[in-house]
Amino acid sequence: MRNTTLWLLFFGLFFGNFSTVLGQTPEDVKVGLVLSGGGAKAFAHIGVLKEIEAAGLRIDYIGGTSMGAVIGGLYAAGYSAHQLDSLFNTFDFNAILTDDLPRQTRSITEKAESDRYVITFPFDGKKLTLPSGLSRGHNAYNILSKLLLPVRDVTDFRDLPIPFLCIATDAEKGTQVILDHGYLPRALTASSALPTIVQPILMDGILHIDGGVVNNYPVAEIRAMGAEVIIGVDVQDNLLARDQLNSVVDIVAQINNFRTIERMTAKIDRTDIYIEPEMNQFTVLSFKDRKAVIDLGQKAAQMQREKFAELAKRQQAHVPREGISAADISAPLEISNVRIEGHQGYTRSYIMGKLGIRSSVRMTPDELQSGINNLAATNNFSSIDYFFESQSDTTQTGSILRLQMTENPQKSLVRFGLHYDPLYRMGVLLNVTQKRLLGVNDNASIDVVIGDYLRYRAHYFVDKGYHWSVGLTANFSQFNHAVGRNFTNSESEFDISIALNQIDIKYKHWHNQFQLLTRLNQDMEFSLGANHQRVYYFSETVGLDEDGLPRTVFEDNHYVSAFAQIEIDTRDHGYYPTQGGLFRGTLEQFLYNGAANENHFTRAQINTSYAWPLGPSFFVAAELKAGASLGDKSPEGLDFFMGGYGYQDLGYFVPFFGQEVMALRGNSFLLTQVNATIALSAKSRLLARAQVGGIGHNLFDDLHWRNTMEQSSVALGYAIETFLGPLELWRGYASGVRDGIWQLSLGYRF
Repeated sequence: MRNTTLWLLFFGLFFGNFSTVLGQTPEDVKVGLVLSGGGAKAFAHIGVLKEIEAAGLRIDYIGGTSMGAVIGGLYAAGYSAHQLDSLFNTFDFNAILTDDLPRQTRSITEKAESDRYVITFPFDGKKLTLPSGLSRGHNAYNILSKLLLPVRDVTDFRDLPIPFLCIATDAEKGTQVILDHGYLPRALTASSALPTIVQPILMDGILHIDGGVVNNYPVAEIRAMGAEVIIGVDVQDNLLARDQLNSVVDIVAQINNFRTIERMTAKIDRTDIYIEPEMNQFTVLSFKDRKAVIDLGQKAAQMQREKFAELAKRQQAHVPREGISAADISAPLEISNVRIEGHQGYTRSYIMGKLGIRSSVRMTPDELQSGINNLAATNNFSSIDYFFESQSDTTQTGSILRLQMTENPQKSLVRFGLHYDPLYRMGVLLNVTQKRLLGVNDNASIDVVIGDYLRYRAHYFVDKGYHWSVGLTANFSQFNHAVGRNFTNSESEFDISIALNQIDIKYKHWHNQFQLLTRLNQDMEFSLGANHQRVYYFSETVGLDEDGLPRTVFEDNHYVSAFAQIEIDTRDHGYYPTQGGLFRGTLEQFLYNGAANENHFTRAQINTSYAWPLGPSFFVAAELKAGASLGDKSPEGLDFFMGGYGYQDLGYFVPFFGQEVMALRGNSFLLTQVNATIALSAKSRLLARAQVGGIGHNLFDDLHWRNTMEQSSVALGYAIETFLGPLELWRGYASGVRDGIWQLSLGYRF
């Protein structure tokens, strides 16, 4: 019996091994996937992945370059093809490529700056320079960081659900860099940093640019990982004809393709299943054609269905991946500590204030990204890398948020703007800004407006985040304008027998301010300070001065005041908000009045508005403005003026359609208005506005102020956002005015 058992065991082992040699036992072939770069054309990879999944084919290794690296990296991390299809459908690629950040990411001071300048150039002290790329890649990095949070602890890309690598280029040496370890989101952005579009990515001491420059199809690298069968998807450009070279992107792509196309012949021979979707009608920037590109990728992959099925049969059965869910990328983060590196010119309190983190905190990924965006919106940092580390102290909970900052080497900026309105007329704005002029966190700038009227604004600000910041500002404005015969309240100032319908007024205003400011959050600021103003306006139309020259001075006095102000701005657009609100409340106590020093008075102003959508293209906004002088009678020189539209608000000038600038005046006013906007496109709008208000003297001294709401107007307009800023044309009609008035303005207001 014992001998029989031994013989049976011997024959079983012998024939079992023999059958294995003959291939009767299922093999488990290792499949590698190579995804080329190609910008928007790389969406075709998603269509190919759909067919691979439908065939039940397991991918064991993935390698990609540029946009192929992005799609391959997300797939390797756990996303399915259908998830990738849905994700990319939600992205605004124009905002990603231009690093366009939501207005809410900026502080109120930064919002004002973004609504003023047309173009900005770095300045190295001798000449204007150009940035190394149109985009810093910040938005792309932010998106990938959030999507890849579930694998944030994976530093060896072989440990991902599917082992992965991608290719970048060393910008200094022109050599290939294989990225197979580190922080996955940063590796993907480094691989896809297309020259001239995205600035180079500094990582591990190497300046990286798009991997397509040296290797846009890493087939040999995936074979070296252990792949026995290679599936390759090629969406690279062919050489363009002369009439197709129409942009700088086309030229750069053509130069890169000279070498790439020559090398592809040998790489195709190393590919077992080669897929080349028909992409001739698309370019690297055809992001709006995402669906059509995916469909073409899927169509090309369907031609390989039989090969996919045969290959799947050569693999052992595998358990489908669980994947990544929406809950995985929205789970709250516990941050026990923040480590910041590379911030020599800006203090930790400044950075923490922008982040919105005071100490250990529990926050959502969206809240963290909002803080990172706040930092990026300052333009003080050329890159902001952030990732998480586990606590070395096991007694503590939460993760360490580590930030690696690269400060923007350009501390000097030159900025330009252009504007036209009926009050200031044409003006060209030149700005020079110097960051870190006297110390950390400070910013000095001067605006000079050259045109019909010379104006200036000098500003120095030390930003300390949530702590008290300090600001100094000096403004000068002037204009000439014709006003009605009843402009002055004191008719004895000139000979009333003179038959004049209008008086030409020359107006000059100096405003110097000291300010202490603290941010309660990114959208809310509270400030205290002191103002010095000089108001000087006169007419050469009527009267004679002491020298016998034609001139009547209506106001020439100095005023000193202390003020407190709170401002909240959550609007999504400075000119045409579709949602969000504005509140600005100011209380000012005048301590010195050059006209009558014994008269001390208080002035209060409020400006509040809120906008909301009523449909995908229809928006409304309600607004309330009011101002009043309290206590002793205020001097006429500080009256409010109502009328006109399109000019920069000086504080005491209230826009009102259908009336000329300075047509109405008083020491108090109340104005309500409703705005309606119809978006015709992303840049053009139809506008309508209705206004009801009153202006006069001491309107709020009793309860009958409602009886003074005698002014009303309606206006229709058209606006289009141009390179120079908004171009607006309005036709307004006011009560008591016979004819309507056209109002034209161009450019950001300054």
